[in-house]
Amino acid sequence: MSLPSKIGPMMVCLLCMASWFVPGADCAGYPEYIKVSEMYGGVRVHKFDDFASHGKGAWGIQQFDFRTKTRIGIMLVTYSSGQKVGHGRGGGSNENSGIFKINEGEYITKVKVVGTQRVSGLQFYLNNGRKSPYFGGGGGGNDPNPATHWVEPGEGYGIMSVFGHADEEMDSIGFLSGPVGGKLCDQISNVTGTWKADVYQNGGFTREISRGTTHESSQTNSQTWGTETTLEVSQGFTYAGSETSVSVSNTWSQSTSESYSNLFSETVMTTETMEFSTGGQLWAWVFTIVDPCGTSTTMRDYVMTRSLAETPCCLVGWAADVYTQFGPCANGAPNLCTEEQKASPNYGVQMADSSVIDYMGSRTQKDETEVSVGFRRGLSAGSLFSFLAVRAILL
Repeated sequence: MSLPSKIGPMMVCLLCMASWFVPGADCAGYPEYIKVSEMYGGVRVHKFDDFASHGKGAWGIQQFDFRTKTRIGIMLVTYSSGQKVGHGRGGGSNENSGIFKINEGEYITKVKVVGTQRVSGLQFYLNNGRKSPYFGGGGGGNDPNPATHWVEPGEGYGIMSVFGHADEEMDSIGFLSGPVGGKLCDQISNVTGTWKADVYQNGGFTREISRGTTHESSQTNSQTWGTETTLEVSQGFTYAGSETSVSVSNTWSQSTSESYSNLFSETVMTTETMEFSTGGQLWAWVFTIVDPCGTSTTMRDYVMTRSLAETPCCLVGWAADVYTQFGPCANGAPNLCTEEQKASPNYGVQMADSSVIDYMGSRTQKDETEVSVGFRRGLSAGSLFSFLAVRAILL
């Protein structure tokens, strides 16, 4: 499988290499869901870390090529992206050669490492019971008494990348593991934004509304995932209406990604109490983000229309009139209301009573004027609700 490299190489802290497959090792550059093994071998001078050097290009092992004798002289790793990374220079241990290819759907679940002062031998075990030949020898010379070690990341994880030290030969080696399938949780595959119906009330009401991000998988790292999701949204996402969908890009996707970037990096959903003085159908804008580890949900903004039949027509924040969510969109933004809906006598007509203005009735005239100006300048109802919640807390 091919993994796009949207993020650059990462600088990796050597201290994390001492951890024994602990998810979320405190180490610069590794996402929380990557497990880091101990490092086996002796000499630690010329370090390498394929993932740190090549990012996602060095994730998901596809093939090993070895030159060996009594120890591992050369190891060439081919990753699923096609990236090839070689370690060692032969060093008197290049008499024999061998190749082990890992097929689609296979991944490494266990590694036998032989070595104390150097890496004398390696053998790989796969998820389907297949195993590689033993590559290497029994030590000797620079590794006279090699010990045998077993590396197992645990159920649901596969070994996906390597780090260690190498000069004339393989001096030491360690392994990075991630969720099975060789993919990273922050490889975003799909983002969809849509208005979802919340509650319907025929009079004033108080409602606990949700804001934040929740992840289906605990393996998702909030910071790297948030960065990748922001980038994905800025490049384009799907806006799903009740009967049709469109691909959103350019100005609209970029402004939306900037607005939601901080929220994408959160890991919890918080609730706030909001009071509405008039009834109607409340709608929540919901981003649904799919990655190899599961589905995540991000939400923040809310708007209101008269009824369930009057779906908000525009992207969040892009209604031409904040009081008229069932109506035209600003600056040519996509409008997903159907022709039948646009023919409705209520299309483009402001709601008779604004819960927002009523809600601000207890404020000073200066406050109300400022908010009205804000509406005329194009604030979304969701943005205003956020503004009101902050003001309620401060006041």
